[in-house]
Amino acid sequence: MPKNYSTLRLSPFMVLAIIIGLILSLMPAFAAIDAASYFPLSEGNIWTYGKWEDWGDVPPPPPPFRASVSAVTTSSFTYIGPYTVEVVGVQNIGGVNTYLVDSSEDGTVKALSVEPTGIYVYKINDELKPLPLQLLKFPFKNGSTWFYGDPSTFATKFTVESNNTSVTVQNKTYTNCVRLKLENWGGTGKIGIKHWIRWLAPNVGMVKQESYENTKLTGYTELLSYDVNILDNTPPTKPIVTVDNVNNVVYGSTVRGSWLSTDTETGICEYQAAISTTNTAAGIIGHWQSFGTETSGEISEGALEHGKRYYLLVRAMNCDELWSAIGVSKQFRVEKAADRIEIVPANPTVQAGGKQTFTALIYDEDGLLMAGKKVRWSCDRRYGSITSSGTYTAGKTVGTYEEAVTATLIGQELTATANVTISPGPLQKVAITDTSGNPIVSLNVPIGQTVQLGVKGFDKFNNETPITNLPITWMPVTAKLGSIDANGLFTAGTKVNLSSTISVKVGSRVGRVKVKLISPPV
Repeated sequence: MPKNYSTLRLSPFMVLAIIIGLILSLMPAFAAIDAASYFPLSEGNIWTYGKWEDWGDVPPPPPPFRASVSAVTTSSFTYIGPYTVEVVGVQNIGGVNTYLVDSSEDGTVKALSVEPTGIYVYKINDELKPLPLQLLKFPFKNGSTWFYGDPSTFATKFTVESNNTSVTVQNKTYTNCVRLKLENWGGTGKIGIKHWIRWLAPNVGMVKQESYENTKLTGYTELLSYDVNILDNTPPTKPIVTVDNVNNVVYGSTVRGSWLSTDTETGICEYQAAISTTNTAAGIIGHWQSFGTETSGEISEGALEHGKRYYLLVRAMNCDELWSAIGVSKQFRVEKAADRIEIVPANPTVQAGGKQTFTALIYDEDGLLMAGKKVRWSCDRRYGSITSSGTYTAGKTVGTYEEAVTATLIGQELTATANVTISPGPLQKVAITDTSGNPIVSLNVPIGQTVQLGVKGFDKFNNETPITNLPITWMPVTAKLGSIDANGLFTAGTKVNLSSTISVKVGSRVGRVKVKLISPPV
């Protein structure tokens, strides 16, 4: 039950300081940090503070102004004990949800509400305020001011001295803090010589306060410990949504998308996605589908029509069950998906350096040929090259190569391959060979002996090419050199050191070898 010290007379500042002490500890420091991180109001949250004051020769006051512990003097300041601030419950007041905050220092319970424009007090103990009293004004901006109470009679003026500072308390440094200056105010200006400086830390609350008379420090309060559960009062950011597509086209009835939202307080606990005919939830087809915390996924809706345009909608929920605004992808068109690709011809034979035009046939799931589809052609450079229109130029090396050419359907990444056999090109040169079949350019033959010569044909890449279907003619030699028959059998003459040329004609190409007659072996 709330404590009620109805007979206790408190100075205006004492009332205000006790209330604001917690509230200011719960407010956002600046716009970059969410308000909830400076307002950890959740039932069971508790803060413990230590308080030191310069009482001089005057003894410390009795409870409830201080905890019921013996005063301890350290240096010129007297430690007058710890006190706690605790969120003990919630209460609905006139339709407004408030948090009940109990301070052991003054024994009061205040009903506090967080609203878009600030933090308000609706009730102190059993006293319901005719109008809520504004304790804090959102957002904190450097130099901004506001009043708690009526400045024409008595109020406390707040000034934001910094919305991004640091302070060290009990050997711990708090960053991104707000530093506030508090002054008593009434009528036309400041009342008295006192003022207070207060620091607030994100996700913690008030961590320190100092009291001054003009420039003299007369006391301070420091956070000793805290146990808070940060209540997330703000929704996640609107998700950024993208759809896997090619030129804003999605093929088939499965939409693949990715999305991302952030929530710095409690994090993202669930994503939901849906397909819509409009960029709002009013056009959703089917229903929202849950993807847990996954930031990508597939959505299949059988009702999607080919040729129609759609959007992917995504919303995110944080772990305090607050939903984000709906993120919307760019508009995309749905087209019928291909099922397979066929390359024609599938196994061609192409002469080295020759050309072959390939065609890609695209079929849908019903086996029907699809028109207007584009493919991307590619070829292993070892086997040749291919143009974007499918014209293949064979490589130089003869052989059979599997999956030498690939056609990839643009948009769906379906692929098909073709094997290629590279055959020798047309006859470009002729070589005379020795008895072992090796091409030769010169030959020494002992006088009077015979040598069987042969012939081979080659294309321009030096691949051996067949010549069996071409006429082969061995050209006559001089009588002194010897003789050669129609089959290339050469009989050497009798004159040592005589040299000449033997020639053979294959089709229109001629091959030659230089022959020298030598003495027979001894």
